[in-house]
Amino acid sequence: MEFVNVYSTGGGIRKVPVGQGAVEVASNVPLPVTATRTLVQDDTGGVLTCNSGSAIVITIPVDTIGKWLGNAAIAIYQAGAGASSFAADDGVTLRGTPPTPAQYATHAIMRVGVNEWVYL
Repeated sequence: MEFVNVYSTGGGIRKVPVGQGAVEVASNVPLPVTATRTLVQDDTGGVLTCNSGSAIVITIPVDTIGKWLGNAAIAIYQAGAGASSFAADDGVTLRGTPPTPAQYATHAIMRVGVNEWVYL
């Protein structure tokens, strides 16, 4: 399977094969989330808009499942009243102090090593 990265160029989108100068950037497309779920590679560079009255937990899977490519950053925007948070799956280390969830707040994580993430 060949991985590709999406670029936004002049309002258009094109795909570039990895290894040909491609880098991952945010797609600028909202990623709506209404229930607890696990991160996927397509979330990289994006903002997960969590909108629920109930708590939403975003789980960070191990690299072999998430298929992360180098450094990755992912943010949460808590649009709803339900708390939103990141949680490390078994085999993943999430370093730093988690922020206090609050409606209209944002927080983010970044991959800094193999199965290692840190709060930004």
